[in-house]
Parts: sequence; structure tokens; C-alpha cells
Amino acid sequence: KSIRLGSNVGFTLLGDDLTKSSDNYRVGVMGTLDFLYLFHPQFGAGLFAGLGTMSSSFGGQTASTFYGWYGTQFEGRFIWSRGAAVPFFFLRLGGLTHKPQFVTNGNTVEGETETIFTYGGGVGVEILMYRGRKPLYLRLTYGSNLTSSDELDNIVSGEQRDGFSFLTVGVSYYFGRR
Repeated sequence: KSIRLGSNVGFTLLGDDLTKSSDNYRVGVMGTLDFLYLFHPQFGAGLFAGLGTMSSSFGGQTASTFYGWYGTQFEGRFIWSRGAAVPFFFLRLGGLTHKPQFVTNGNTVEGETETIFTYGGGVGVEILMYRGRKPLYLRLTYGSNLTSSDELDNIVSGEQRDGFSFLTVGVSYYFGRR
């Protein structure tokens, strides 16, 4: 049993209709912190929180949003040996609060703050960087997240909800036995 504290930074790509089309979307930046309790060498549960930006354009209008993302996380690890690299998967369930902003012909309009339900998951690998008394790990992660709204990109289109993909790099530190 151990506790993992992690910090990640990376990029997001917003996608309309369950991230199927990303023609008019720009890459955003994000950062997250996570706390995970490993109740078994291969399984853990915990909390995550992060901040980021996303933007898109449609018909001469640019929409951008600043968001806070938070919730619970379940993680499973594929530990075959005591090697330096451990692949993992994760599932997340939570909320996302965002504040949209629209720019049309040079005019900026602030939108209403909205909180929406999110769910998603991803995969990654954790690599041992420093093998001292308190080891430090590098984490590479790719994931996708879906939302309960078609307004995350501030553009209502299509028949399905919005989502976003993310790619992050981070560090992890463990307390207790790993």
C-alpha cells in the first residue's frame, strides 16, 4: 500500500461530436495534479484536479474557454516484473467548470460559467527516472474525455456531445511501498 502524488503538464485538443472531427480546433495547454492511493500493487483510486485552455473557430467566430477539471480516478497497472517501465490504464469521472469567451469581428463577449459532467480514460507508461532512496518516476499519458454538454467548444453543432483528448508528461513520487 502506498500513496502517489503526481504533477502533469501537456496539450489538449477539443473535438466536436465525441472528438470525431477536429478540423477547426487549436491545441490548448493543461496541467493536472493527482493523488492516488494504491490499495494493491496493481490497482489504485484517488482524486485529480487541473486547469487548462481550449479553443475552436467556426464561421468567422473564435471561441475559447478556460476550464477547471476535477474528479475521481481509478488506475490499473500491468506489473510483470520489477522493471523500470510500468504501463497503466486509468478511468476518470468528474466535472469540468468552464468560462467561454467569443471573438467575432474583433468584438469580445464573455459567456456564462458552466459546470458539466465528464467521463473518460486513457493509457500511459511510468518510467523510473531516479533510483535513490525515494525514487522519482516520469509519466507519459494519453487520454480522451467526454462531456455531458455540446457547448464545451461554445459551438452547438451535430447530434452528440463534446469531448477532448490530451497528451501529458509528468512526474510521480510515492510514499510508502510501491
